[in-house]
Amino acid sequence: MLTSLIYISSATHEMDDAELDQLLAEARAENLALNISGMLLYSGGTFMQVLEGEEDVVLRLYAQIINDPRHKNVTLIERQETEIRCFPDWSMGFRRISSGESGGKSGAVKKLTDFLAEASTRTTPGLALKLLQQFGKDAE
Repeated sequence: MLTSLIYISSATHEMDDAELDQLLAEARAENLALNISGMLLYSGGTFMQVLEGEEDVVLRLYAQIINDPRHKNVTLIERQETEIRCFPDWSMGFRRISSGESGGKSGAVKKLTDFLAEASTRTTPGLALKLLQQFGKDAE
């Protein structure tokens, strides 16, 4: 049985493209070695990520992520057992949501903005995964 874990967090500072590229390279290499798949969104200093893999491996990686000094306020959104991966082809899919997209408040971007604003107080089961899948269609 596999585990799917979704969290959000806040970057300690607004990350530029070079910093995000470095973070992504590190995540992809480590996830590939650990047989972890997933998707990472970054928008205006906020991360949302799903990790998929064997439960003990996912939980160890999540413990490392919690202690990563590049972000703070790590909040677990969902954790569930699953039989299939939603992102099987990516060690780490990635999508930057630009301020222009966020400002447009249309479709998935509006849902993401609303979700991130409300995530600390409540979540709708399954919504985080649906958003990650929706943004994954255009991921790197």
